[in-house]
Amino acid sequence: MSEIPLEQPSALNLKLHGSSGRFQVGSGINKSLEVRYFLTNVGLALGKGANDHLLTELAPVREVFRTDELGFDELMQRDIDDARVSSELIPYLLDYRTAGLVKLFPPIIVMILPKAYGIDRPLRLYPTVSEYTVQKPDYEANILRIGQAGSELLTLEQPIHEGQLIDHDRVRLSLNTHATRLVIVDGQHRAMALLAIFRNLQGQWSDTRKAPYKDFYAEWTPEVIGDFQLERVQLPMMLCFVPELNDESEQDFDLIRAARRVFLTLNKTARKVSVSRNRLLDDADIVAAFMRSTLETVKGRDPVDSSELRLWSIELDQTVDRVRIQSPTALTGVGHIYYIVEHLM
Repeated sequence: MSEIPLEQPSALNLKLHGSSGRFQVGSGINKSLEVRYFLTNVGLALGKGANDHLLTELAPVREVFRTDELGFDELMQRDIDDARVSSELIPYLLDYRTAGLVKLFPPIIVMILPKAYGIDRPLRLYPTVSEYTVQKPDYEANILRIGQAGSELLTLEQPIHEGQLIDHDRVRLSLNTHATRLVIVDGQHRAMALLAIFRNLQGQWSDTRKAPYKDFYAEWTPEVIGDFQLERVQLPMMLCFVPELNDESEQDFDLIRAARRVFLTLNKTARKVSVSRNRLLDDADIVAAFMRSTLETVKGRDPVDSSELRLWSIELDQTVDRVRIQSPTALTGVGHIYYIVEHLM
């Protein structure tokens, strides 16, 4: 008797439509990684398409992973200024002056990171990656899959035309939101404006990671938000992943460093990112590497340690590039520690 072929149920539960592409980021001397990206959009046309599901899954680093359990090198983001988001970004997003028109925003950049079940921290590599073709009713498609069938993390489906992959038509990204986290790498302030509006409308502040920030957005009640044409609020979003960083990879690199490298590539020359922040993220600077190791030691100190120096005593992200300390609680800053390490070396 022949066996009945069984189709493995898919773990993918979020399907997005958009276009795809790729870019390179450095991973060492004369080495680079290929980052695959999927460009789509997310908005406040609630109840339509994948907007609700995508907004539910999207979150800044502070809500996805417990920062006290992350190593210093895993802290990829600047702190969110919630007061600024509420007073400036939400009115700008909704255009407080002109009946709900929206201004142009650059894409929100998101890294798709794998997550171990039951553990709120990112895994450093993807599971096995495979690639194959399937025959659709009216075209052939290439499938890139991360993870085994039935426990996939994601699949990227691209049509094939005359032997070439098509990046701009009928591209589909499907995600397993139980085994991945959508971590905002760039654009977290405008993303938080979008999330705050959505959460106020849906009452989604009950999670213990979200609740501490609820009061910053209390003025944006459903009644106030309802005066705007929310269906017009739509922002571009670019979801990135690095297939070659998987369990079979021989590279001395991981997804956390790749995410930091994407952030640095996007922001290194931007005026709004300070020298101190670039030093915290720069893997190509050996002085910065020793400085981060020093800060990691400070971060890991026992709470009952007699030393008075704690991580909160160090100003990590100065708003302007100067040595003078601006925070009333800080004793020193990144610039000082970098200077000390540089001269010691």
